[in-house]
Amino acid sequence: MSQSQRGGIGSQNVQVGTVHVGLSYSEIKALALDLWNANFPILQKTAFEKANERAEEIREEIMRKIAEKGEEAAKSFSHPEKQVALVEAQKSYAISGDEELKAMLAASVANLAGEAERSIKSIVISEAIKTMPNLTKRQLRVLATTLVVRHYALNSYATIELWLDGIKRLLGGNVNDVICSLGDLRHIQYVGCGSVSIRGLEFYGMFEINYPAFISKGYSVDEMAAAFGDWPIPSDALCECLNDPKKIQIAALNKPILLQKFGDWPPEKLQIAEKKLVERLMQNHEINNRISQINSDGKHFVDFWSSDPGIRNLELTSVGIAVAHTYLELEQKFPPLNDLLE
Repeated sequence: MSQSQRGGIGSQNVQVGTVHVGLSYSEIKALALDLWNANFPILQKTAFEKANERAEEIREEIMRKIAEKGEEAAKSFSHPEKQVALVEAQKSYAISGDEELKAMLAASVANLAGEAERSIKSIVISEAIKTMPNLTKRQLRVLATTLVVRHYALNSYATIELWLDGIKRLLGGNVNDVICSLGDLRHIQYVGCGSVSIRGLEFYGMFEINYPAFISKGYSVDEMAAAFGDWPIPSDALCECLNDPKKIQIAALNKPILLQKFGDWPPEKLQIAEKKLVERLMQNHEINNRISQINSDGKHFVDFWSSDPGIRNLELTSVGIAVAHTYLELEQKFPPLNDLLE
């Protein structure tokens, strides 16, 4: 190729032969292989063959996940942070061979692909990819449980029994597998996924914010009528008390649902409803008894959550949220990570 340029005083000449805008799927796969060959140490023959086999497996999984995201995600692999993620993911799975870890790493690399460089989400996902291999399966379940209980309201469940069943399904169908030792907490803190606070989150604090309807003691018909005065309460605004069939309560799971359903009410009446939603609630020991009496899973969950120090003392970092989110996202529909980081 023959090219020539001329420029005047004070100008700057730039000459380019071929321009690549982004990368194709085949180029990403070739890049991943090149990065693997350049960055993984030489092992003895048998170990090296096994590592290569695993690296190829995760490359295929990553490519499948990226293809699901579309061409824009593929183009981003010209960025350094995406290439570092490719290296980290291949190395981690080549060493461990853990199928669950492979799925989490591949999903994380694909999620990173669609993010702008240096965004909070891209930074957090990059760190999560480095951290995932340093956690045991038990510790991943601890992070996932903490995320579900502390950071996310399961608004689709109408009773405390269904809420417990929802948590059970999110955690793979067995609450009894969730165990958290002091050693687990120390390690989770060490790898940057959480901090251990002196004061733990009791069920009351969590339910008061996310699920006050589940722990309402209810009101008599006369008490509710007196609260609203002569204003005619809409029929869909009240329901039978979930914990006492002789009483009634506001028909909303929490404050956001209340505002969504009845936001067009007169402001002063809406304030009364908000007050009645959270005014007469069970205390923590009553909530513990209520959950324990549901079934053996409920009893285990109460004992597990109430241990001190234990999971109730764990507060997740942004990286811990990202790791837990990926763990849950593999099998379940879950809110976008952005919503949990903001």
